[in-house]
Amino acid sequence: MAARVPFAKVIDFLESHGWTLIRIWNPYRVFGKPGHLPILVRVEGKTVDVDDYTRVQEIVRREAEQA
Repeated sequence: MAARVPFAKVIDFLESHGWTLIRIWNPYRVFGKPGHLPILVRVEGKTVDVDDYTRVQEIVRREAEQA
């Protein structure tokens, strides 16, 4: 079984970088930030695949470097 991360950890990370949960589109949570494309996070049983969490971190870091 693939490693999982609590969804609460993903929310904390995104919110600390200015992203907001704007929609629940099962099984996805859609996060937005003005001037940026939305980020979709697939949630299963209150957890997120560790690879998806790593992808989200990379997107946020790239976005911060470009700002």
